Amino acid sequence: MLLSVISLCAMWGFIYVPWMIYVLNIWVSLFSIVLVSQGWLVAGNIFNAREAKRLYPLLGMSMVLGAASGGEFTNRVVRLVGTRNLRLACAAIVVVAYGAFRVAVSHSATSVEHAHAGSEEETDFSFFGIIRDLTRVRHLQVIVGLMVAMYIVDTLVEYQLQYVAGHAYKGDRLTAFFGQFYGLYPTDSKLSSSCS
Repeated sequence: MLLSVISLCAMWGFIYVPWMIYVLNIWVSLFSIVLVSQGWLVAGNIFNAREAKRLYPLLGMSMVLGAASGGEFTNRVVRLVGTRNLRLACAAIVVVAYGAFRVAVSHSATSVEHAHAGSEEETDFSFFGIIRDLTRVRHLQVIVGLMVAMYIVDTLVEYQLQYVAGHAYKGDRLTAFFGQFYGLYPTDSKLSSSCS
């Protein structure tokens, strides 16, 4: 999480470097995967099976609410601090998330350092084993094919949305629109009229 905060602050400082937009795009994709994985990893290590049955549905629901409120947070904060400074606001949110992690660990009966996942034997994992399984197992081929198709469709539809939104909004209003769109809902009818 410290690395995430440092990265966000560094990107804030160097955002006007032409190639930084590509770094930011890749970083955002990795950040969302790593942070969610870390959250579930911690949850899997501090809750026993009984607690997990009770708390995991709440955590799942919190993720949905977090996605909606995160978009609305973007919509409102960008109007106050601007698009460029939004990275610093995101760094502050990561610090808050770290605080939540520390509170969860301190209230846990299990020590994260001595959690059951850390004591398990190392698995025999190799990249070539994955390729071998993909060439032999039809079920895995179908799953990978569906994931690739979903990624292509998602990327194309998102590109079309960004293209249309880019013609309807400019600057901070464009950032606010995307925050609201990915959060709760767009309230401005300007984009819908430009889509017609």
